[in-house]
Amino acid sequence: MNIRKLFLLSLVVTLSTQAWEVDDFSNRKEILGISPEDKAQNLYRLNDQSNRYFYSAIKEFNRKRSCVDDMKKNPPEIYSRVKRVLGGGMVEGALEDWVQNSKKMVKSKGDQALYGTPWSIDPSFNLNGHVVGIDKLGHFADQGFELFEAAYLNEGANLEKAFELSNTYEDYVFGISASGVKSYADMAAGYNGMQFYMNLLHGEGKYLTCNKSTGSYEILRDFDWADYVNDSWDEGINCSMYYRAKFPYDKTSYIRQEKELLEGDSLLSFMSDKASLSSAGVHFKNRMKQKGMSCPANFNQCKKMAKMECSTRLISPDCLIKASPVLVRCKEKKLGDFGVPSAKSGYSYSRSDSFGTGSSNSWSK
Repeated sequence: MNIRKLFLLSLVVTLSTQAWEVDDFSNRKEILGISPEDKAQNLYRLNDQSNRYFYSAIKEFNRKRSCVDDMKKNPPEIYSRVKRVLGGGMVEGALEDWVQNSKKMVKSKGDQALYGTPWSIDPSFNLNGHVVGIDKLGHFADQGFELFEAAYLNEGANLEKAFELSNTYEDYVFGISASGVKSYADMAAGYNGMQFYMNLLHGEGKYLTCNKSTGSYEILRDFDWADYVNDSWDEGINCSMYYRAKFPYDKTSYIRQEKELLEGDSLLSFMSDKASLSSAGVHFKNRMKQKGMSCPANFNQCKKMAKMECSTRLISPDCLIKASPVLVRCKEKKLGDFGVPSAKSGYSYSRSDSFGTGSSNSWSK
């Protein structure tokens, strides 16, 4: 996709949305300080709703299709069916909408003037002890699937192409060209979403298996957000950038671009190769200074994230520059060689029927 097409798509996406970014700073203490009961219920309610969508997709597929035939396709249709029910929106997906409208999810909307933009701020909430914007659910489900396609399904697919696509989205379509914000937390959520799709039909702890006798997919594992969410989804730690930062991260390029910011025009030129802050970035930095806040909010978490595999492709330069050592390794993985370990959160979904009652009795909003 060339830059002209990316810019036009960015314009369409921008004009079609009323909410775009999140504020993981202003009410951070409040979000992290919710009661243990509310913390557990946030996780369980979201898990219940996610599994409800997941089970309904599998049930509907089994009613009309054979998993035996589906497994012969490249790729199996079940991937897109699952993606459609968990995400599916051009701007906001099904789970984002559900959290946004739920009266029982404990969430906080933050400072509407943080970026100086005309659109509103999406809520953030405590998800298994992490500050997470609801937009991360959509990046997990939707962009995660697109990264999975780039890494495993498309012609010439490989992991590096998935990372390049993720970075391009944030440089253009969903980031700098649209809102003026390049969110590394969005990229991290998309990467973990890709891992979910990698594990849907393959690997240890996979979610689905095809029963050849019945021709139906059978669910082997409950979906649990605790298995995926981590501090890299938190924009208060995995700081956003406000120019097209060099990708993947390297220290020399970061220092050069930061020097260009000090020497150059403060407003972004879309076609410029030199680093210059977007107007959202200028406003954000001034607003944060007024509040006496800074990013990252926790340097110790930066040090931990720097040790993550593929950290130079997922973690903000503002985090990595202060961390040592930084793990550069980013190993290619084949389907079947990877399994998402269970976080053992204590959650389980009722399997009495495909719509279940869940562990938190949270179907009412």
